[in-house]
Amino acid sequence: MEVVVQAASEVPQGCFVSVRLGEHLKQRRFNKNTATYYFPAVEDKGKARVDVYQLVGTCSIPIDPAVAETKEVSVIGSDPDSEVLKLRVSTANKEIKAEDTQRQRQEIETETKDAAVGYLAKHGIEQKLSECLRTMLRMKPEEPIDFMCKFLTGGKFVPEESSSPVQQGKPEAPPAPTAPPAETAPPTPAAGPPEAAQPDARAALMKSVRAGDLIGAVEEEDKLNVPFALRPSVGTWLMPLSLDQVSHTTPEASQLHRRGSTEPEVAIGDWLLAPNGSFNLKGLGHTSMECCEVERLLTKALMEMDGELAGEYYAFAAHPMNPGGLSSKEKDSLASKKLLFESFDAAGRGIYVTEKEDVALWVNAEKHLQILVHQSAQGELQHKVAMVVSALQGPLIQDGYTLSP
Repeated sequence: MEVVVQAASEVPQGCFVSVRLGEHLKQRRFNKNTATYYFPAVEDKGKARVDVYQLVGTCSIPIDPAVAETKEVSVIGSDPDSEVLKLRVSTANKEIKAEDTQRQRQEIETETKDAAVGYLAKHGIEQKLSECLRTMLRMKPEEPIDFMCKFLTGGKFVPEESSSPVQQGKPEAPPAPTAPPAETAPPTPAAGPPEAAQPDARAALMKSVRAGDLIGAVEEEDKLNVPFALRPSVGTWLMPLSLDQVSHTTPEASQLHRRGSTEPEVAIGDWLLAPNGSFNLKGLGHTSMECCEVERLLTKALMEMDGELAGEYYAFAAHPMNPGGLSSKEKDSLASKKLLFESFDAAGRGIYVTEKEDVALWVNAEKHLQILVHQSAQGELQHKVAMVVSALQGPLIQDGYTLSP
């Protein structure tokens, strides 16, 4: 195969041009602005590598094949002003075995590999990439490439409009549920208390499940006049409640009002922590890995909050909503608002503050979630706690978790 190299622009005089094709390397002085190289025939497509070398200096060494010797020679530089280079050259007439060639090649590869590993370790590349991948797999962002770019550059991660309910504005209210047809209406509950029918309903359900007949369970419950609330569910539909309904219709809100009316709040600086404002996610503990999962679940739910509860999350460690972690400026700002809490491990911990700065949430402080209300909104403390609980419960239930006092 013939390879011809020609100068398409000015090339330094006296340089050398080498061409590597596969395992074959050939080079020659490039004096006539053109050079021709011949290689064995190539069967498959590949790439030819061309290197241009500048001549630094030259010298000649007499070699006697019968004598093994070492000589020190001076290199005549191409630049008269350059320093004199000296080289020590040893010659020996011995046969080079294939094993020696292979060993030399392995030594070169090992040296190159060690240099690459040292470079990665010096700049912490592997640690940064590993942290980026762990965070990405934990948060599962909709745009992983965009997330990785912003994580590695230390920029702030802002979810896309298509994947962030907060940026889309308030969701449209779901259509009002229509009344079921008369033939499918639930049977009228028995006059007695529902607790009396619950064991019979459970026994009928287990009997039908073992037999693989769910329809039979429903028919059995019809005979027993089982209340509709005790029937097996085939699905769940979550409807957002208006604020005037929250404190009266949700069990969490009712519990909050009952407890809040008799137990005092705890003052933390300018903030109040109601005794019913601390929660754990049922089924998760407080190990480092579990705290990271709690943070992922809570921040996912926090991103869906809008209106009075819209705000910003400040993660102590790297997080998709704040890949660079808590900056010194953000830390000083939170400290001035008396919102920072101490923790021996920053992973999975952070603070959410509403835009009005009247509600703040601690993530993985003493508990998984602690709701703080500013003293300026003390009269609405229980109402705001109930709002937060109601806003978080829906997304958490969809992920299979609930808030437990």
